Amino acid sequence: MIKLYWDNCSINILNRITEVFSKWENTPYMRDQLCRGIACDCVTFAYGFYCDLFKFDYKISLPKFSLYGINNTLIIKKLIRLFKEKFFMKEWNRSTVQPGDLIAARTDKGCRHVFIIGSEKNMVYHCNYDIGVTKSGFSEIKSKPYILKSTRRELWV
Repeated sequence: MIKLYWDNCSINILNRITEVFSKWENTPYMRDQLCRGIACDCVTFAYGFYCDLFKFDYKISLPKFSLYGINNTLIIKKLIRLFKEKFFMKEWNRSTVQPGDLIAARTDKGCRHVFIIGSEKNMVYHCNYDIGVTKSGFSEIKSKPYILKSTRRELWV
């Protein structure tokens, strides 16, 4: 098990993350969809959330996220490359995470879910199959996660 430690950041960034999440919260789950307030899945929610943080129009540059018929390892590599290029992210190998970091939880079968570190201590934002976009607590992940951190947080506010 990997224990993750939440680390605070500036009040401006916390407020911006809270503002963006509040627009997505309670969006219902629907696989391969991306429309704030209408439907999304865990990956498309993360993509839309970061587009909103950076003030990008996600409807203009929407990549194809479909997971059908693709090896899970290839999907996570594609996602990591996309998030690194579009959202100025880098892989993070420490156990300290900050609001706005992206976590891709790995299992023995590959990546199964992505989370965004929330603006409240030990909370994550994600799109759950049963609930839709929601927040929940975190402390441990059963296997080593992929953690991506944006290197251009100043562009969020």
